[in-house]
Amino acid sequence: MFPANTSQPVAILCALAPVIPEITIDHISSAKPLARALVLGGLPVFEVSSRAPAALEIIAEMAEVPGTQIGAGPIVHPSDAHAVKAAGASFGVSAIPSAKLQSACELINLALLPTATREEDARHLNVRGFSVQRFAPAVTATSLNEMKKLGVSTPLIRFIPTGVASLELAREFLSVSNTLCVSGNWVAPHKLIIGKTWDKITELAKKAAILPR
Repeated sequence: MFPANTSQPVAILCALAPVIPEITIDHISSAKPLARALVLGGLPVFEVSSRAPAALEIIAEMAEVPGTQIGAGPIVHPSDAHAVKAAGASFGVSAIPSAKLQSACELINLALLPTATREEDARHLNVRGFSVQRFAPAVTATSLNEMKKLGVSTPLIRFIPTGVASLELAREFLSVSNTLCVSGNWVAPHKLIIGKTWDKITELAKKAAILPR
């Protein structure tokens, strides 16, 4: 039996800003400057790809920047949860987690954000205590209509549309009542990270941080 408030820690983090940047970093040296740029722009919560070769070191570097709340994913096994938690992550991102992964995250106090791709997923996850879920993919007008339908069929679940590719699309998703916040990579695109254009990233973050919801 899983606790009914499994998603409460994630909901608290989502209240900090309307947008969670999705980040892929190739070099550890970019970790702290990027984290500072995002926090300065008003986006303290972000998701770091755990697939990068130096992902744990990158998370550890970012976690040293005051104000950051770092998500890491995808995590699959309990050992993944322990590793990202030890590195400094505040939450893990997963597909539909196994019971072992969910239990491991609860044991080490790592918030877990699972992903639904259809209504059946959302209902299943809600039974397991996840009232906040990622919704993927959220890249088209069709996805927006699907979100609206979920608001009718699963009214007790709040979603984080993921893969949102622009400020304009983020604004549209945030206008839907069952959207808690959105995530996407347009705030810190790979080309700006490679170019170390931190001022530009801060500028994009500031625009995202004031989106209404």
